[in-house]
Amino acid sequence: MPSKLQHRVSAADDDLHQVRLDVPLWSESALITCHDPATGISVYGHLVLLQNEVWESIFSVYLPNGEMCRSNGDLIAKARQMAEDVGRRAATVAEARELLGLRKREEAKA
Repeated sequence: MPSKLQHRVSAADDDLHQVRLDVPLWSESALITCHDPATGISVYGHLVLLQNEVWESIFSVYLPNGEMCRSNGDLIAKARQMAEDVGRRAATVAEARELLGLRKREEAKA
């Protein structure tokens, strides 16, 4: 049975709009959500522009058990677990620095 509702949002509505300085209290919001079924990781983001001056943002990453990440350390631990689950070994700090072409810690401090 065909729906009687019509889609009233254009593709242009998915993009950020030109700031309306002529409209008092003009604001705009962008909501971003995604979920990766393979890892069970979900992301929620909400950005708000208020009167062309203040950006407010909320960005949250959720682990497969539903807990919100408290720091990058939570994501690193999950990445390490995923590598180990498929028989891989996480790089040491020294190995990672070498792979990324970064100076050794002693050189970076000097």
